[in-house]
Amino acid sequence: MSPIFKCLLCRKDIERSKKTFWVKKGHLLCSTCLDNMDSDKKTGDNENFGKFRSICIN
Repeated sequence: MSPIFKCLLCRKDIERSKKTFWVKKGHLLCSTCLDNMDSDKKTGDNENFGKFRSICIN
């Protein structure tokens, strides 16, 4: 069973592996927040994207 972490933005409980936690340096996002960031990026709305850009970089 994978551990439960909190999403960095909305604070929802999400299940991720410890490896993912360490690779992302603890900056985990739920799928909803990732989708919202992707849609903001595609539409050119960079108001919130700039603050959290480094989170999504693999």
